[in-house]
Amino acid sequence: GLDGFEKLTAELVPEPSADDPDYKAKCRLLHAASTFYKACQAKGLLPANPLANVSHAVFANDAERDFIGPEACEKLRDLSTVDCKDRHQVLGRLTVLLYSDLAVRRNELAGVQLGDVKPDGGGYEVTLRSAVQKMQDKPPAVLGILFPETNELLDVYLKRFRGSTPGGLLLNSEGGDATGNWLARLVATECERTGVRTYMDRTPSPHALRRGFATCNSAPLGLAMNTAEVASRLRSSIEVVYQHYVVQNPLLAKMKTRAYRKQTQTDPNEEARKHIDALAALKFPEAILKPLRVEHERRTVKLDCSVPETATWMDGAEVLQRLRAKWKLSVCDRKLRSFFRAQHLTDNAGPCGAIRYREDAVDRFLHEHVPADEVMRLMPVVGRSQARSVLARFVTLRIGRVVLLRTADSLRFMQELKSLQQSAPEEPR
Repeated sequence: GLDGFEKLTAELVPEPSADDPDYKAKCRLLHAASTFYKACQAKGLLPANPLANVSHAVFANDAERDFIGPEACEKLRDLSTVDCKDRHQVLGRLTVLLYSDLAVRRNELAGVQLGDVKPDGGGYEVTLRSAVQKMQDKPPAVLGILFPETNELLDVYLKRFRGSTPGGLLLNSEGGDATGNWLARLVATECERTGVRTYMDRTPSPHALRRGFATCNSAPLGLAMNTAEVASRLRSSIEVVYQHYVVQNPLLAKMKTRAYRKQTQTDPNEEARKHIDALAALKFPEAILKPLRVEHERRTVKLDCSVPETATWMDGAEVLQRLRAKWKLSVCDRKLRSFFRAQHLTDNAGPCGAIRYREDAVDRFLHEHVPADEVMRLMPVVGRSQARSVLARFVTLRIGRVVLLRTADSLRFMQELKSLQQSAPEEPR
């Protein structure tokens, strides 16, 4: 029976007042109840839906559309933090990556069967059957897995842990088909294990992973997908995708804000040069102007910022590896990123909006600079304070604690150190 639910009539449910502080909550509750009665009517349990005329407003503009950002995506794709012999870790990370990569809803992934997954040119593709998707009038959707880490971990799971028994792709701890709720808890556990948080500093949910794909890959970010491509991946309307992931995309807003701020800023180096030129026009002594010019040149060392059409790019880990191999020392990643970004030699077009570096600029930077400490170590007799006083006469740049000298000046620097060494008085025997 319906346990008394059939006794409800439209007259017993007054329309909520817009002045009521709980107006939105009551509207949502009535909408949910109306859905229940609609299902009862469709099953023939009730002759009519007594709540058919209640407001169906969902107040979408009030929703906080949290998501995972580019840094979190990078952390999740780092498979070095997964023990591939541990079924629970593999299943946890794979679930997170599938939600993020396929941009599917919580129960849609739970509904994917083993037979819905097929090899596809070195990777895998997943078929979302119509019955699995939200709004079941949608046609089946074939979604290719895009990121290599997802394909790699899915391959491990299928070969080591899943087996060939028909049923759901993802199995719970008892070996049965995982439900959407079970997968949501698994996502939360894995994200807590790896320290991944959302843009609003919360524990990620499957829907935050879905939104993260759209937010981080809308052009020009990440995979640079246009609105139609994102809408196709999400299986949503172009209008909704454009509003949420272009107009209201916080990552795009930040990028535009940085560009606008740059347009409004004056170049302090150019302003300083103008002041020095003004002093020269006023016939100030060269003894005053020369130190100013040297200091100005020191502070404005820049690399060539032009971007050739054939430019290739590197990720941050590879840049740091090259620096360590060349200079045998470590450079602060954050300081290095700030330096290259100031020279406009980076972009955010890596996977999920990760920062990339111009490869030709990195190679030229390594070729044209040498750590000053490395040169000073070749002249150990000279005291460090004396060597630094000589170094002050040269144009240098600093990245964190590392002071770099132009390679072209290194020989002259050594010659001056040697001259300083020879002019030092000999110690009495």
